[in-house]
Amino acid sequence: MRWLIFALHTLVITAVARQGTTNLPQSHPTKRDESMGNDKSATDITDTRLPYGWKISSCTEAGTVALTFDDGPYEWTRTVAEKMDDAGFKATFFFIGKTYKRKLGLTRRMDDERTEYPDLLRSLHKRGHQLASHTWTHADLDALGREDRQQQMLDNEEAFRNVLGFMPTYMRPPKGHCGTACLEDMKTLKYHTIWWDINPEDWKYNSEDTWNETIMRFDRDLSAGGSIAVSHDVELYTVEKLLPHMISELKKRGLASVTVGECLGDLEENWYRSGRRK
Repeated sequence: MRWLIFALHTLVITAVARQGTTNLPQSHPTKRDESMGNDKSATDITDTRLPYGWKISSCTEAGTVALTFDDGPYEWTRTVAEKMDDAGFKATFFFIGKTYKRKLGLTRRMDDERTEYPDLLRSLHKRGHQLASHTWTHADLDALGREDRQQQMLDNEEAFRNVLGFMPTYMRPPKGHCGTACLEDMKTLKYHTIWWDINPEDWKYNSEDTWNETIMRFDRDLSAGGSIAVSHDVELYTVEKLLPHMISELKKRGLASVTVGECLGDLEENWYRSGRRK
């Protein structure tokens, strides 16, 4: 009997050690206990029990789904937010700090007050949507060394602080590329790393002839139990076709679309921090 107990204990420890390849374990509570302190300082978050540098790809709160949008801010981001607002839903936006706008033929920073982006970010936050990091330039984090990888995050933090006065504690790696070394860096920087388990592949099926494929893929993954959907607010057919369908389908199934933080049971005060300790 003792050897059986020891073997089971060893298996549990091994599973936890492989945190970079698994979903958030259900035994990892994220809501604040009453016995915890009242310190809500954004520079030293102690309330959250959501792990940093852990590959998270599904919600833990029953009956919730998180609709998330990558690669903004963009000209259609506000429209996405308005459609979500009209439905009574909340979204999570994973923003890039500096992007090349093909349509405009120029590079734009999301903290450039000469553009519409700073006001957009402030409006989204005020309306209760969650803002998160998608790196500074949409870099492949696995292709970078540690210093460059961390700089991608630090530069984006500065842009967020320039606009909002604080920075996110949630991030999504571009293309989902973030292996063991990358996850260790995200843990060091104290980022919750978010993947997905609903993937309409809207970046691929984004034309009049193919957009219906995104709807079929969304429905398939949702029916399979998926709860975090990845899409892109820079894709026109996502805004005009896929998003209205996602909203109506969730309502038809009696599901609520909330932010990623909410769907993981994390307190809103933990979604951001004001800075880093020197």
